[in-house]
Amino acid sequence: MTISRIIKDYDVKKYIFINSFNPFYVRQLPEKIRPLLKIYQTVDDIAQSGYTSKHGPRLEKKAVASADLTLATSQQLTKLMKAYSSEVHYLPNAADVELFKTAAFTKLDQPNELEGNEKKVIGYVGNLDRLRVDYLLLKKIAEFHSDKILLLVGPSKYETYKDFGLDKYPNVVITGGKKLEELPGYLQNINCAIIPFVCNELTKSIYPLKVNEYLATGTPVVSSRFSDDINDFRDAAYLADSHEDFLNKIEEAIKSDNEENRKFRIQFAEKNTWSARVKSFWEIVGPYIESK
Repeated sequence: MTISRIIKDYDVKKYIFINSFNPFYVRQLPEKIRPLLKIYQTVDDIAQSGYTSKHGPRLEKKAVASADLTLATSQQLTKLMKAYSSEVHYLPNAADVELFKTAAFTKLDQPNELEGNEKKVIGYVGNLDRLRVDYLLLKKIAEFHSDKILLLVGPSKYETYKDFGLDKYPNVVITGGKKLEELPGYLQNINCAIIPFVCNELTKSIYPLKVNEYLATGTPVVSSRFSDDINDFRDAAYLADSHEDFLNKIEEAIKSDNEENRKFRIQFAEKNTWSARVKSFWEIVGPYIESK
């Protein structure tokens, strides 16, 4: 098998085996493959996806039970996985803070889609997923803030936004997918970044990686209160409890933006870098290796 070949070809003596959210394969390793640790990582509620919901939960339970420890990227996932093992640890996602900080300190090229625009811009940067994004809320934003541009940056496999007529609004700009390196340029031209997620069982298990990307640019952020993890950002972002609250908080976020608040947001994001997560990883994993 591939693992055996890699170990042989590279003469690997000591290693950690990590299965990242794929319980359909290698739930249990052959006896001859003996890593220092077997780790399973869960990054989403596998029961909430149509494709994986049939067999995923049952297989994930086995993967967690056979691992030495499990890492969960959200507080809700940590709770769910503790039903299968006592060795579960919370290790959330992070962001490439240095990349996104360029939007705060360097003048970047204006995106072609916003060329000549003089209006305030409300922006969402991320996958326009049909299960996570609240399209009714986006429609209300476009209508309530008709004096502003609603910018949607990201891929959309099912183009669900068309079902709500968002592509027909004159103040809605939909760019499609962009490379990661291009995103700071878009965020530099956004006056309020939003996370318009629905509140359901799927989003309940999401750690909002994108909030760290937003904050690293210094941009004001408004989000729905979809998970326990987003609540941890209540000091740096505006969290809305309803559609009406979301609409009003966008205006509040834009009006209250200043240099002091931007500096605070950037400092908040700097606590959630990948370097910080690597340090946390070894703090969790180190004692397990020592005990071996």
